[in-house]
Amino acid sequence: MKIIRLSFKNLNSLAGVWDINFTHPDYVSSGIFAITGPTGAGKTTILDAICLALYGQTPRLNRITQSENEIMSRQTGECFAEVEFETAKGRFRCHWSQHRSRKLADGQLQSPKHEICEAESGLILESKLRAVADKVVEVTGMDFERFTRSMLLAQGGFAAFLQAQPDERAPILEQITGTAVYSRISIKVHERTTEERKRLGEMRAELDGIQLLSPAELETLLLEKSGLQQAESVLSADAGMLRETQLWLERIATLEGELRQLDLDLHAFEARKAVAAPELELLEQAGRAMKLGGDHATLCSMRVQQEKEQDELTVSLERLPPLQLNWQAAFDALECAEAGLAGARAGQAEEAELIRGTRELDVKLGEAHAQIHALTAEIETAGRQSSEYRTAITTCDQRLSSTGEQLREIAVFLDRHGADAGLAEALTGIEQQVKSFKTLENHCRETGTRLARQAGLVAAAEVALTQAETAWQAAQQAVTGAEQTVADVRAAREILLQGRALAVWRVEAEAIAARQSRLGTIQETVVRIEEGKAKLAELLLRTEALGQKRQGLTQQEETVAGECELREQVARQLQDNVVLLGRVRSLEEDRKQLVDGSPCPLCGAGDHPYASGNIPQLDEARNKLELAHAEAKRVRDQLSGVRQELVAAGKDLHQSERDLAELQERLLNDETFCATSFAELGLAADGAAWPEVIRRETDACQLALKNSRAVIQEGERNEQDERTAEAALAGLKDELARCDNSRLAARLGRENALSEHTRLERETAGYHADLERVQGEVERAVAGFGCTEVVPDKVDELLASLTVRRSVYAERQHVRERLEKETSAVAAEREKQQALLAELEKMRGDKEQLLRARIDQRDALVEQRLEMYGERSPDAEEKRLAEAVRQAAEKREAALQEQNTLHAGLSGLNGQIERLTLSIAKRAEQLGGLEASFRQRLGEAGFADETALLQASLPQERFDLLQQVAESVRNEETALRTRHLDRAEALAGELDKHLTDKPLELIREEHAAVTGKLIELQKGLGALDQQLQQQSEQQQRHRTRLQAIEIQKRECDRWERLHSLIGSGDGKKFRNFAQGLTFELMVAHANRQLQKMSDRYILVRDGNEPLELNVIDNYQAGEIRSTKNLSGGESFIASLALSLGLSSMASRNVRVDSLFLDEGFGTLDEDALETALETLSGLQQDGKLIGIISHVPALKERIGTQIQVEAGSSGRSTLSGPGCRRIS
Repeated sequence: MKIIRLSFKNLNSLAGVWDINFTHPDYVSSGIFAITGPTGAGKTTILDAICLALYGQTPRLNRITQSENEIMSRQTGECFAEVEFETAKGRFRCHWSQHRSRKLADGQLQSPKHEICEAESGLILESKLRAVADKVVEVTGMDFERFTRSMLLAQGGFAAFLQAQPDERAPILEQITGTAVYSRISIKVHERTTEERKRLGEMRAELDGIQLLSPAELETLLLEKSGLQQAESVLSADAGMLRETQLWLERIATLEGELRQLDLDLHAFEARKAVAAPELELLEQAGRAMKLGGDHATLCSMRVQQEKEQDELTVSLERLPPLQLNWQAAFDALECAEAGLAGARAGQAEEAELIRGTRELDVKLGEAHAQIHALTAEIETAGRQSSEYRTAITTCDQRLSSTGEQLREIAVFLDRHGADAGLAEALTGIEQQVKSFKTLENHCRETGTRLARQAGLVAAAEVALTQAETAWQAAQQAVTGAEQTVADVRAAREILLQGRALAVWRVEAEAIAARQSRLGTIQETVVRIEEGKAKLAELLLRTEALGQKRQGLTQQEETVAGECELREQVARQLQDNVVLLGRVRSLEEDRKQLVDGSPCPLCGAGDHPYASGNIPQLDEARNKLELAHAEAKRVRDQLSGVRQELVAAGKDLHQSERDLAELQERLLNDETFCATSFAELGLAADGAAWPEVIRRETDACQLALKNSRAVIQEGERNEQDERTAEAALAGLKDELARCDNSRLAARLGRENALSEHTRLERETAGYHADLERVQGEVERAVAGFGCTEVVPDKVDELLASLTVRRSVYAERQHVRERLEKETSAVAAEREKQQALLAELEKMRGDKEQLLRARIDQRDALVEQRLEMYGERSPDAEEKRLAEAVRQAAEKREAALQEQNTLHAGLSGLNGQIERLTLSIAKRAEQLGGLEASFRQRLGEAGFADETALLQASLPQERFDLLQQVAESVRNEETALRTRHLDRAEALAGELDKHLTDKPLELIREEHAAVTGKLIELQKGLGALDQQLQQQSEQQQRHRTRLQAIEIQKRECDRWERLHSLIGSGDGKKFRNFAQGLTFELMVAHANRQLQKMSDRYILVRDGNEPLELNVIDNYQAGEIRSTKNLSGGESFIASLALSLGLSSMASRNVRVDSLFLDEGFGTLDEDALETALETLSGLQQDGKLIGIISHVPALKERIGTQIQVEAGSSGRSTLSGPGCRRIS
């Protein structure tokens, strides 16, 4: 990650908008720069702005919120920070801002805003506070903690890691390197192991709670069920026979009632048929009349058409004379219109040539008018421009006079204050001397304050050492007591377990549980054998019954198949009869030619039964055919049902035989399994004694398992107590180590406090001597400008006065230069305006001469136009002539159209008269022939004339109604007789069965009694099935739980092994191991940086404390020393090396190309400082840019590239340096 640019506004003392460009060539070439300035000027504010823009918080103030903002400059209403940076994922820009209401200094703070966008396109990626923070971590790979330990090392944070206790280093390493995950893994392993143990105990308790029936109870239930099943089979057979008999008697009663009702219906039908006879006679006459209706309608239609055409001919003859007169008048009008059109076209041609010449003159006149208008406008514009040029010349004269007066006044001022000219070069040196003077004065005051404060720290260190000694002694006593507690718990566990390990007890308990589970499985198998024997007997009976049922269905299929064939033969005969009757009805004309005794031309028969018209009714034959088809379908359906039952019976018999074989095989396998299992368990018993032996062995296993589990539970509680005591002991040991470290730290703190007090005394004396020397230098520097004495309290006023004098003198010089340039510019402008005025006057005279010539040309064209066409308009005349031609053409077209219309009407009328005359004559011949033929057919049908025919005809609705009545009578008779025959045959068939002589009511009572007994018996059988089902489910649960316990036991053992390696309740076991490796890697990174700065020390880990840090002193024969007794400079060198090492590790996969260090170099001597700067400068080879904040003068002298923070009045500061600018 590389910082490209930083912008901010109104942060602490840096009020206004500031921009720093870190791509300036000075930064790129040197690779290291310093941020310098007096204390409190705002150096650290630059680093705060970077943090604020990226993360919305700073190392000094944490997060800025709506309720509190301590970083916004006083008396301002808004602030912001913006940083542009580059990572491997691209270039981005982060912007953070906050303002008060209405951006007023006294307004209420508003919620801060934060956003991140792409630097090149400006595309906003996120704009919500939390989402922006996550996005910054995503693109940089660093959160705020990692950023402040890898890229920005804040003020006072160098020695934080070096001087920290081991327990304090652990969270720092977790934050920087992410090793917190190992602590969580260790805790999770401990929690998971505890959960698995608890789950195993719960599963064992649940297994003990499953209650199973004893073998004797199970055998009793099975015997009872077998007896109930046999009784149910007998009662079911009796109930079936009674039900079949009851249905037979009910069918006989129903058929007898239906026959009585059909007899009554036939009697009523005969009476209705006699009443309908007259209506049927009317229907027969209407049928004969309907056959002649078509011919009669044709005859009437032809008569009507003849009368219609006769009327049309009369009308056409009357219209012919007037139409001929109108056509002749239209022909005369057409000739007159054509003569008028020819005259109008001749007049238009005569005027066309004159109009064309007039238009050419009008075009020339228009052009002349346009040229005159343009010349007039140009002359007027030139006059206005001439006035403007004269006004500009007058203005230039006035400005030259005013500027000359100002130049004379400035020359007098510069002569009077000539001494201030030297301030332009000397004031910068005076400012640096004054700054040094003020800095030394501040150092004197600060050193005095620190000396007094250090005296208090010495006294506090003495008290802290006494308290640390007391706490260490108390912790040592607590550790001794905890060790005794652990010993007591271990002794109690040895007594409880009788010298054996808890794992041995668990193995023994699991073996007993496995034996108990095996006995339960054998018991289930024995019960299954008894059930299988009972089911085997049932399957044998069912197989025999199914064989008998299939034999009966086979016989029934043969009977129904014969009946079906007979019904289909009857249906085919009726179908042939219907076809024959249809043919007879269709040969009506041929029957009329038959003569008794003469052979038939079709069949050759001499007897003609249908010749006289006694044609059999086709509807009656069709009804019989339909009834025959229905009966045949019913028998086919019955045959299909019997065959389906036969197939189902065959499948049931096959399934029963297969079930019987499978059951026999299972019984053999179960008996073999029981015998083998008894042998494996070391039990000897025959098949009859198996249940008793199983019960006795199960009770013994339950008792032994209960005792073993009680010992295991007590041992586990004792083991938990031991772990608790050991954890408490470990905690007390940690506390003892901490107290020991605190004691050593307090002792070292007292020594450091005394050493620091002595150093501060020497530093104070040195600052006072430097202050007197610098004060003398300042007095000598300002003596040449009229200042004889330098007072510390008024040194700022002196510097401000000199600055004002320099500014005033420089400003007057700038004004003189500006006025001289302005005078030259105004003189040049006056000459330019005079030249332009002369040129304009010449052009204006030429334009006026050309205008007079154009006016003469226009007047000549006007006279020529008046002579040719006068005041008339060519367009209007041309339009008038064209309109006259158009009107004449329209009159001619209308006359022509009228003549054509009348001619077409006359021709059409003559054609119509001719067509109607021919059509009437032809139809008269046809009409005579049709009338003679129709009179002959009326006689043949039995009608005297057309009047008799019309009287016999019926309306269509009446005819259709009578047809429906006749059809209904025929259908009702056929249906009644067919149903009567069918019911009689069905009753005879039922009586032939003769199932019983008992009455129906007695059969119903017997059936109800047997059904009640059967229901009660089935309820008892259902209760037994429920008990046996529960027993089976309990046995299945028992087996499932045993399998689950076995799986859980293996899982628990797996977690126990993992727990022994890395698991602990506080997470230290795995975390300490991982952090030790991480700490070793970090020390290696730090030593590489340390070797560049000093060959005296090497950082190493402590052998007893994995996170403790020592140094090897190569100058003292490789002696190992604690880092706590290093001097200030040595501590800074070691801390800087650790910081660079932490930076290398914290950045992980993120390249850190910018590094900012705040303070800490003041403790180094000249050689150490030079070495540290060389090390940091060497980082430039890796492409890094290093920024350093420090007050050390030597450091500022060695670093050429600097950003200077200059403190001003009213607590406001300014920035200067490469790439720094203030935006107004």
